[in-house]
Amino acid sequence: MEIFTHLRQLGRDTVFYGLGSVLGKFIGLFLFPIYTRTLTQEAFGEQDLVFTAIIVTSYVLALGLDAGTARHYFDAETPADRTKILSTWLWFQVCTSVPICMLLIGFAEPLCTAIFNDPALAPFLRVGLATLPFTLVTSVALLSLRLTFQSHKFAIISAAGVLVHGLAAICLVAILRMGVMGVFLAYLIASVFRAALGIGFTHRHFRPVFSKSWLMPILAFGVPLVPASLSLWVLNYSNRYFLVRFGTLSDIALLGVGVRVSSIVTLGISAFQIAWGPFAYSLMNDESLARATYSRVLTYFLLVSFVGTVGVGVFAREAVLVLATPSYESSASVVSWLCYGSIAWGASYIVGIGYGIAKKSYHATISTLLAAVVNTGLNFLLIPKWGIAGAAASSMWGSLTALVYGYCAAQRYLPVKYEFRKVFTLLGAATTIICAGILVDRSLPSWSPIVLLLKLLLSAMFVLSLFVLGAISREEVTRVRAYLVSTLAGSGVR
Repeated sequence: MEIFTHLRQLGRDTVFYGLGSVLGKFIGLFLFPIYTRTLTQEAFGEQDLVFTAIIVTSYVLALGLDAGTARHYFDAETPADRTKILSTWLWFQVCTSVPICMLLIGFAEPLCTAIFNDPALAPFLRVGLATLPFTLVTSVALLSLRLTFQSHKFAIISAAGVLVHGLAAICLVAILRMGVMGVFLAYLIASVFRAALGIGFTHRHFRPVFSKSWLMPILAFGVPLVPASLSLWVLNYSNRYFLVRFGTLSDIALLGVGVRVSSIVTLGISAFQIAWGPFAYSLMNDESLARATYSRVLTYFLLVSFVGTVGVGVFAREAVLVLATPSYESSASVVSWLCYGSIAWGASYIVGIGYGIAKKSYHATISTLLAAVVNTGLNFLLIPKWGIAGAAASSMWGSLTALVYGYCAAQRYLPVKYEFRKVFTLLGAATTIICAGILVDRSLPSWSPIVLLLKLLLSAMFVLSLFVLGAISREEVTRVRAYLVSTLAGSGVR
């Protein structure tokens, strides 16, 4: 019963700490139908390609300072020192990001020629680069709110930023028809707003002070994490660059649509990843409880993730037709495998907790580097022949590599007996049903109510198989039902 109590806490934390991440991904999902209906496939591919460059630039400019600041913040013994840490991070981030972004903006055209082989993308890159200082300032403000436990302000910034981004995109892209430039201008407007609101809420945390004595240890902790961040970018985004070399912008657009449909599942996984670390480390003092809880968390994580993946994967074609247009229908074939990659990456956080507890964080860097190497090699091999299917498969196998390495490394420090029978039962049942759904789509290429009926039957078969094969017990269902009833009763919902 104690394990279930802790799992309830993890569930609450996942919802709370994941709010900002979920809202950020939600706006992308919300705007997705607007972009696919107002932009050509080539234009949709262009904005997706430029955004990948913006993301990798942000990783470099951040220098891991968020992790370094979080690690050292509670080492400070006085409120003045804590203010000094946050202020040092803020001023260092502003003083480095602004001139670097201005320099890159000045060289946007040759950069686009070298990276994208298309200098016409330079105007979009310039606007994207202009957002980065504001994005970094927002990161400083949001983390300072988390470190000082001001959850309501954190939620306000996240929600308000999503609202402004959505309204700006609707106005510039859907109404004024500004195309790709409208996409990036909406992103800039939202970034400026979030930064201003963030500083408005957190200005008491900062002073016009700078401490070299605090900056050095923060950089020493954060900078070694930059290769891991870049490797993570390689794992998640480098396939766009292989597609632009071996395919077309339309291929990038199709992959982008698949990624956005799969984000229906990855929203929850992202929220879980944010909540997992503090929860897992809070159990360290009771090793027996920790081992049992970690094992059960992996099972439940995979259960929820695979249920979502089956739902999204089986109905991927329908989701694409609703969220996009028939011209993107072929992207449905990669949705499930993109979800599998996200599940493997999320599971690697769980099985790798042992080396985190042992303070051997270099294993996280190794696992990410290995995943990036595998992904890059498979991109070379698979994308020229299989296109977006090869890109999705490469990403999935890269994430699986990180999962396997993380498990093997962590078991050396904290052996955990995971419920592998249930794990492989879930994997086998989900894969069987998803493959059956793909077979239905190929056998009945013209959509009809019969297709919907068959897919509903497949989904029901999956849920039934979980009980028949023992992946879910009656006791677990009873506990979840009791928890939901008590939660709804406590909130006044009838």
